Amino acid sequence: MYQYQGRYAEAEAILHQVAEAQAQTLGLQHPHYFTTLNNLARVYRAQSRYAEAEALFQKVAQIEAQTLGRQHPNYLATLHHLARLYAKIARYEQGTLCGQLSCTPLFSTYDRR
Repeated sequence: MYQYQGRYAEAEAILHQVAEAQAQTLGLQHPHYFTTLNNLARVYRAQSRYAEAEALFQKVAQIEAQTLGRQHPNYLATLHHLARLYAKIARYEQGTLCGQLSCTPLFSTYDRR
């Protein structure tokens, strides 16, 4: 909620606290932990801290791919967020690739009909 109000420092502090608590209680391979890191990366992106956002989105995508699989909605959402970041910083080729990868499972679902 703080992020949408432009209160980025507060959002970041809370997300760091939540991520630390989740890492300790749920573990580093838990989907809730990934979601918190994803939200933190979105706060970085909103503040134009693109390098930090990219690194965190990439970290989350890699772990989600390994633990949840490349067809999982959380992984696909992370790719979508990464694609939006790349579009924002004019890295269109990478953004297009991430966007296509995030939509591929949807297209393959419809192709089966």
